[in-house]
Amino acid sequence: MVSPNRSNEIATLIFLHGIGEGNIDGKWLEALNDALKVMGYSALVGSSVIAPRYVNLLKQEPSPHCPMPKYNTIKPDNIDRERWAYERRQASLEKLLNREAGNGDIFNDIPPKLEKLVLSILKQAERYVSNEGLRGCILQTVLDQLPIFGEEVVIIGHSLGSLVAIDLLDHLPSRLIVRRLITIGSPAGHVIMHGKGERLLKKFPISQVRSWVNVWSILDPVPFGMGIAQLFPYALDVRINLGMGEHSA
Repeated sequence: MVSPNRSNEIATLIFLHGIGEGNIDGKWLEALNDALKVMGYSALVGSSVIAPRYVNLLKQEPSPHCPMPKYNTIKPDNIDRERWAYERRQASLEKLLNREAGNGDIFNDIPPKLEKLVLSILKQAERYVSNEGLRGCILQTVLDQLPIFGEEVVIIGHSLGSLVAIDLLDHLPSRLIVRRLITIGSPAGHVIMHGKGERLLKKFPISQVRSWVNVWSILDPVPFGMGIAQLFPYALDVRINLGMGEHSA
């Protein structure tokens, strides 16, 4: 994936899906490539995209049980310098995006036709964060498909996949650098998502993650009218305007 500032370097794109069949139709990639072309970038090819499927684990009854992967033990040489550099990158990114950041009013009136979808997403999300054995299996499935050699990656997590992406951060192998983490339509801002089991993201790996953008719409019922920066201060909440009840990536 070509970066405006580093046009001669390629990063592998990791896409983590939400509920459903794991985006086997590839529509998310078609939409992304169409947008990249409009902006003057090259389309992504299959060899530069990894999209692990873990839908079978989410649906399995009883839930599968795997040990949690080891936590990342990397310690920055200079935490203050790393934090300053990260904050500077985030500030530059916010200026570049020129979007309205912050939260809005909580989405209380979910259209009836969307209520079933929202409840199913939140049910699966709560199941993920509260079931350590399930988390372990899904995280290991993703880790097993990450690039073997040290390189940069871009991680995109949509809906429940955003929880997997956040959870993945402090389990990443030391060889990988996350050029950008993008979470979309994330339910991670719900406090209810963090009241059971181990908290997602115990310690943000500031020396491995270059930036984090959380994209949300006030009319998307899954984020419930809020971003995630109140619980994950390293994320930059960027609000966009989607249609009523729109949740797809």
